[in-house]
Amino acid sequence: MKMLRIKIEWSFFGALLFCLLPDCSLAGIHLSHSKATIELGHNFMVTCRDEAGRPVSWSGPKGTLGTKSHPGVEVSSYGTSLAFVPVTKEDSGTYSCRVGHDVSQFHLTVEVPITFMDTPPEQIGEENLDVTLRCEVKGGDKTVLIWTSEGKELQPPKYQQMGDGLLIRNVTRADSKTYTCRAMQRTTGNIRDQNIILKVEHKPVPRFPHLWKQIEQAWAFIGGDVNLTCEVDANPPAKFEWFRKNRLVTVRDKAAIHEPHRSILQLHANNSIVFGDYKCRATNRLGKLEKFITLQQGVQPDPPDVVRLHETGRHTISLTVEGPDMTNRTIAASMLPSGYRIQYKATEENLDWDHAATADFVKREDNSYTLEELDKDTMYEMRVATRNLAGISEYTNSSIFKTSSATLAATSQFTLLVFLSCPIAFALIL
Repeated sequence: MKMLRIKIEWSFFGALLFCLLPDCSLAGIHLSHSKATIELGHNFMVTCRDEAGRPVSWSGPKGTLGTKSHPGVEVSSYGTSLAFVPVTKEDSGTYSCRVGHDVSQFHLTVEVPITFMDTPPEQIGEENLDVTLRCEVKGGDKTVLIWTSEGKELQPPKYQQMGDGLLIRNVTRADSKTYTCRAMQRTTGNIRDQNIILKVEHKPVPRFPHLWKQIEQAWAFIGGDVNLTCEVDANPPAKFEWFRKNRLVTVRDKAAIHEPHRSILQLHANNSIVFGDYKCRATNRLGKLEKFITLQQGVQPDPPDVVRLHETGRHTISLTVEGPDMTNRTIAASMLPSGYRIQYKATEENLDWDHAATADFVKREDNSYTLEELDKDTMYEMRVATRNLAGISEYTNSSIFKTSSATLAATSQFTLLVFLSCPIAFALIL
């Protein structure tokens, strides 16, 4: 009896020691995968093989699997496989491969592709009201939404995530920007972003508030042209109208320029009747904005007294422009020259002056004015007019000047080098 007990104890400890060896319970089973994440609709196969050739069976979340089940069991020379053809959403779970009393498990996660539904890339809200940006997600498993804008996650109380999107409270024009709706699957870490541009509708407001003057003055001289400009920011775009003495100004196509944010009324001062008060009205369905401009009669300046070449470079021409002296004329200080307008064109282009390039300059104390970004080694024809608040003078007679060439510049450097080297060479000879 004592001998039997010793044998049983040794058998127990021997079995225990054997089972402490690596992969004791799975010594003969080999799985091709222990886990996998597969996208919905794809085909996938996992294989189980026993080294000793013992029979292999498969079971899943719903019980035993066979050749006619889904997923189906397929037996081949390389093992007994479980074929998911195709992978369905219900296939997620743990599957067991059994060989006798030995079991090895495989876990399948089915990834359902994320798609966005009813999520327009451009959405509209109205100023001073709440708006909900729509973002609905289809697919995914345990999908969560994260909202960001300009790299920052959006937080209450200004923003609140809703079931079908993002609620933005008390929308202002500053909320007109791009928002990102990010959908993330917690089970797989898969993410997908949808950018949404919010356009806030608002009544017309000054386009450049720091430059805006509701009451403005403009000048023109008899025989001259003047542009009255009205610029606003509005969504929907504003409709512009011009009034003179409270009567709508009927303008020809060429007498007005209408753009989404700007209207320019172009007037030619044939006589003094054109001077007086004008009103610009910008309107959309949310409101209106008015601007008042008083057009006053001014004085046309005289042309410059002096225009001469100061210096040239490879891509620049500098002119010295002086005058005119208008102290002998009885005019308001506001009508004194404020700057110059230079027109220029390459002689080889054969352009008329209406298509020539133009550069405006503010009057400088050193009387030097430089045209830049010109072509090298090119002849330019130029003429100059004086500017003041009422417009420009007649142009001076044109003059032709030429930019420097690369060859001339290299020659100048060589000449300077020789000049500096000569005294040294002369000293060596002595």
